[in-house]
Amino acid sequence: MSNTVLTPITNLKAVKTRLGKLVFLDFTGSDLVEAHQKLGAHVRDQVHKLLRRRLNGLQEDQLYELIQQTRMCHSTLLERSKSTKVNPVIRSAIQQYLVCLDAWTDGTGLTGFIHPRLEHCKSDLSPVSARDLALLLQHDNTGCQTGLYRQKDGSVILWHTEEAFVSEPGSQFDQPKIASFRAGNGNNSVKVNAFIYSDLLPGPAFGWRSDGFAQAVDALLLKPFPQLQGGTLANVASWITLQLGPVVNPQEVIEALGPFQDGYALNIVYSKEGQVHAKKVEFASNLIFPYLLGETPGEFLFQVNVFSQRQRLDLLKLENISLESRKAFEQRIRRTKRVLKCREPEVSSSGELRFFYELLASRAGGEWAYANADLKAYFLNRVSQTEMEIWLGPGPALRNEQPDGFRVQIP
Repeated sequence: MSNTVLTPITNLKAVKTRLGKLVFLDFTGSDLVEAHQKLGAHVRDQVHKLLRRRLNGLQEDQLYELIQQTRMCHSTLLERSKSTKVNPVIRSAIQQYLVCLDAWTDGTGLTGFIHPRLEHCKSDLSPVSARDLALLLQHDNTGCQTGLYRQKDGSVILWHTEEAFVSEPGSQFDQPKIASFRAGNGNNSVKVNAFIYSDLLPGPAFGWRSDGFAQAVDALLLKPFPQLQGGTLANVASWITLQLGPVVNPQEVIEALGPFQDGYALNIVYSKEGQVHAKKVEFASNLIFPYLLGETPGEFLFQVNVFSQRQRLDLLKLENISLESRKAFEQRIRRTKRVLKCREPEVSSSGELRFFYELLASRAGGEWAYANADLKAYFLNRVSQTEMEIWLGPGPALRNEQPDGFRVQIP
């Protein structure tokens, strides 16, 4: 695919018009459990619509397998929440996830959800519960691409496009939403912000915290693979890493929850003890691959929806992408690397943020460009020792628009 192919600007403007402005939901006045119940109530109608749509598209064997996988996930989480081999902080977070999942399920009204497909499950499958349905919804992965860049002063810029490929009315996405919660207790609580899909708990997109932690998630497009010893959904890991932030190494969270029924690349940046740390962790099945961002100014990491170690045949066999799609993903990587390798690091933080905003607004690559018609939001975040500077907006970035921008002081 030629790099000179441009996304039509009229298509991008149509997407912006359809999506409208970002919707900000503030649940910080409630504890985390009540906040999830309120979030569930807010998205209730959309959740029912999405679940009906999903069930309508499943064959009996597919539904049976998905329910079995969601129950396997719940069983694994219960086991890990009690295991003395797991860090107590992570155990507590797993327990909190399960409680918040139930609260969200209650808010969405899934207890009273009725669908003909649920009445004809295989005879050896016990009745499908509301929790089963909630976890079935979490058995989902979105697209996206993310980068991490080291500045001259040691700060790190994270850039991310939130990409969901299906956008027709009644599909997974209805409107761009940012929800805010409180994590922790009393004086130790922090504000957590997350981009929200109606059918997913916070975590599997992008988010940031008031203590200087940010994350962005990219799906790894994988074939279904059997789990012989349990299996957790990758979405759970992203919820827990966002709730814990820098308190626990996110890689330790992933190690405690594996193996996984699917996979993600988790990109993180955080400020701690006078230094800004950044890394990405690719994980799927029982495989975990961490990549640290170096300290040298100008170093960067970039992630799309494929494993970074593309020379490994065992990983390629896990991926569920066509040769044509792989070439398009690799073009995304080449375009970004070409731009960044020719760039001299700047001292001015505002200048570099503007550069990366222009990158997000690039239409080069057609439907595979940074700015394409599948984008639901973009996220640009500079993390220094003392503050975050955040730029974000709905849909694809446009060169002539002013993103929402604000600063967060890091305590």
